[in-house]
Amino acid sequence: MMSLPASERNFLFPGTKPGKPRNSGGYRAYVLSPLAKGLGIHGVTFTALRRTFATRAPRYGGLKELQAQMQHSNFETTMGVYAQTVPETQRAMVEQMEAELEPEERAQ
Repeated sequence: MMSLPASERNFLFPGTKPGKPRNSGGYRAYVLSPLAKGLGIHGVTFTALRRTFATRAPRYGGLKELQAQMQHSNFETTMGVYAQTVPETQRAMVEQMEAELEPEERAQ
């Protein structure tokens, strides 16, 4: 992995200018949206990605770790705005339905 200068290590998406973040609108328009469209996903936003992350992350760690990762000072923001809890029985039902439908979708 390439070692970044200290000024750029804090950016998830460093820009082309040293010490500056990438323009998020440009990244979404020219990189993220085309990737998502190729996968059949429409309307991808950074908020949608944060909510997806917050919903799935508790499977792998604690809720306080999630709050810290999302940099929320208020736990209610993490759980009330971003994380959507899905009961395990509901998740199992949806996964079973997807498994049954998947072969039909590939045949089309």
